[in-house]
Amino acid sequence: AYGVVSHLRNARNGINEYLTGYLKTENIRFREFEIKFNKSAESRELSEEIILEYPKLTKRFPNFSMEVEPGKIHKGEIIGIIGKNAIGKSLFVKMIAGIIKPDNIDYEAGLKVSYKPQYIQIEQDMPVSEFFNTLDKDEFVFNEAVRRMNIEVLMNRMLSELSGGELQRVAIVGALAQKADLYLFDEPSAFLDIEQRMHFAHLVRNVSDERSMFIVDHDIVLIDLVSDHLVVFDGESSVHGHAYPPVSKREGMNTFLKNLGITMRRDKDTLRPKINKPNSVLDRKQKETGEYYYSF
Repeated sequence: AYGVVSHLRNARNGINEYLTGYLKTENIRFREFEIKFNKSAESRELSEEIILEYPKLTKRFPNFSMEVEPGKIHKGEIIGIIGKNAIGKSLFVKMIAGIIKPDNIDYEAGLKVSYKPQYIQIEQDMPVSEFFNTLDKDEFVFNEAVRRMNIEVLMNRMLSELSGGELQRVAIVGALAQKADLYLFDEPSAFLDIEQRMHFAHLVRNVSDERSMFIVDHDIVLIDLVSDHLVVFDGESSVHGHAYPPVSKREGMNTFLKNLGITMRRDKDTLRPKINKPNSVLDRKQKETGEYYYSF
């Protein structure tokens, strides 16, 4: 319907102006809000009520094996799951969801679970509004999710007509709005632009007082925004995966980035995380202090 193209910017200024939503040279505001980042590793004060305690879980396939150390999740807690590709993150949430059974124990979470899979398949084509009508949903959360994820414009569209990003947003709203004890999101940021990812982050934080969640994602900025604690996977891709128990965000991020040999700093204006050049002064300094991510 309408668009604006700016003049050329260098990379830092271009990204920062996009985040602020204002083109200085052109004097054009194209978004009503700034996209802001938080530099704190602190999590919220959590309920003492434990929703789920899971035991050690193992699974072996002909060419891949995985083990998960025991852990627990509290009421209203969001646990981010991070690690390299093909290391067992999706397999873990499928075991929690009861879709795949572990080898070492007859385990069931015993909870009502709402699960948003990594790959979304349309089992039956129907209008988006009709899809939502099939769900046992919390109307307050549903209305808030529809507003945040801009779903109203999609209500009369068929599921099969949606783009990847549109289908992702519908799946997120459907999973989050359902009445459940535990919510599992596998790669919710896939196909979403940065603004939609921020809307998702704010949405889950706003409704998570009563909702416990595991969220798998490769966008560590998103994981940092939404998580209270982290489960870190390490190992060798497509060969073996190992998951540690949930730890603090600071400990989890440092473990994950240390395994990758990467440090990140904050932009002085927007606080957005940026990868340091390998062996630069900042890279060496942060590795010496052990602060791979929360360095101010």
